[in-house]
Amino acid sequence: SAMKNLLTAPVTALLASVLTAQAGGVDSGKVDTTLASQPRAFVNQPAVKVRLQKTMGLVNARFLLKNFGTVSTLQQSGGVVAVTGCRPHDCADNGSLVAYDIKHDAFKVWLNVNGKTRIYTDQAFAGPLNADVKAYANGMK
Repeated sequence: SAMKNLLTAPVTALLASVLTAQAGGVDSGKVDTTLASQPRAFVNQPAVKVRLQKTMGLVNARFLLKNFGTVSTLQQSGGVVAVTGCRPHDCADNGSLVAYDIKHDAFKVWLNVNGKTRIYTDQAFAGPLNADVKAYANGMK
C-alpha cells in the first residue's frame, strides 16, 4: 500500500544515518558520554580518538590507547567524565587519566610514560574534578 511505503522511506533514511554515525561518519565529532562506565570504549570512540590526537599529538594518543588495559571510571558527575587506563602490571609508570568537560566540550589528559607525567589541556577545560580524580592525578608523577 502507499501508506506503508510512506512510512518505510523515513525509517530507512534514519537507519542509514544511524549506521553512518556509528561508522565514524557524519557525527564522529560528538563525544558519547554514555560510554563513561566503559573506559576503553569511551576513549576508543572515533570522536574521542580524534580529539586526543588533536590535544596531545598522534604518537602520544596512540601510546595512551595502546596502554589503556587496566581501566577505571573515577567520575561521572558535575558535568565531567573521568576515566583511567594503564599498562597491566605497570600502572605506576605507564598510564593515563582522561577527563572530559561536557559543558565546554574540552579534554584534559594526564599521560604517564616511563614514570614521567605530562598534562595536555584544551583551553576551554574548566570542569570540576572530584576528590578521586584529584588524588589519582596527584599520584601521577
